[in-house]
Amino acid sequence: MRIAVHEMPVEINSVATLMTEVQLLHDSHRAPIWLRGHGDYNWKLQPTVGREQTFLGEKVAFNARQERYLLHQFRRYAYAEWGRKLDEWEGLFLARHHGLPVRIMDWTANPLVALYFAAEFQRLPVVDGAVWAFRRRRDPETPDGHEIDVFEHQDPFAVKGVRMVYPFYNAQRMIGQKGAFTIHGNPGAALEDPIAHNRVTAKHIDVLALHRWRVPSAGRAAIGKELEHMDVNKRRLFPDLDGLAAGLVNAEILKRVAGKYET
Repeated sequence: MRIAVHEMPVEINSVATLMTEVQLLHDSHRAPIWLRGHGDYNWKLQPTVGREQTFLGEKVAFNARQERYLLHQFRRYAYAEWGRKLDEWEGLFLARHHGLPVRIMDWTANPLVALYFAAEFQRLPVVDGAVWAFRRRRDPETPDGHEIDVFEHQDPFAVKGVRMVYPFYNAQRMIGQKGAFTIHGNPGAALEDPIAHNRVTAKHIDVLALHRWRVPSAGRAAIGKELEHMDVNKRRLFPDLDGLAAGLVNAEILKRVAGKYET
């Protein structure tokens, strides 16, 4: 099954522009919309385990066996932190938020959160960012959605296609980012690849269509300033000491590049 990809003609230079675009999309299709921000317009919609991992100058791509082993080890060593054995789904969500390569990908219902990640300063030179959105596929027999139920579906590695899944909210980051996930049966394939899902039937694809807006590099600092005024920043989205420290540094950088403001 092919997923339609729509390159949106409007560039995002402000919070208001994105909010208007998302509202128009919702009004046009009357379907649930989930969003994701990329710091680079050319990054693919691909789970972390589907990308090459780099360490000591070496690049390695993990297969499903290695991915399952990494998750198993994560759950094993996380026992000391949680005092109990995490099941595979719970371990999967938690591992994603702590940087382990996995087959799930983050999305948010909050356009401001997506825009934050699209505009966030990560590296130099600054390039155009992107805000992606997808519309949910609706099943007439289950109009409220037919996403994976983590309380009933036992094995995340048995999921076919691209399915929507809501997590156990076992980390404050998930709550702060109003997050949900897609889980990818073939994490090596980009979601927007026109042929990647041709052998998968519609019942295994929860993504009806993709939309992408460009966030020009020249406007990223101004957007960052707007979001800081709205208290959408690393301190709020990553409510731990790491997020606090990074958020304070980011705020100081914004003062230099986008003018002074009250915090």
